Amino acid sequence: MLNKQGNDFQLRNFFSFNKFITPSVITFMFNIGVLVIILMGISMIYEDLMRSDGFFGVLSSLWGGTWRLVLSLLFVRIATEFVMVVFDIRQNLREINNKTNYNKTN
Repeated sequence: MLNKQGNDFQLRNFFSFNKFITPSVITFMFNIGVLVIILMGISMIYEDLMRSDGFFGVLSSLWGGTWRLVLSLLFVRIATEFVMVVFDIRQNLREINNKTNYNKTN
């Protein structure tokens, strides 16, 4: 199986941790999380609208539900970025190490 960078998946990479699969899994889980949050947010807004009465009740339900939805999406995005930063740092350190080792051999 060949990916975009041209690196093929090999079993030895799986056992030696040369290539992490976690960033791909985290991206997939983020997308699933966004979908679930949107569906739950719409469901909560609908529930609040059914329970509220009067103009201000409806207005506060829409306002509160929208803010809950936006803040939940923001929280999931920030949490995902914290995890992805660790893998970006690792990749940058690996590139620095490779450049340093290349300069030492020349």
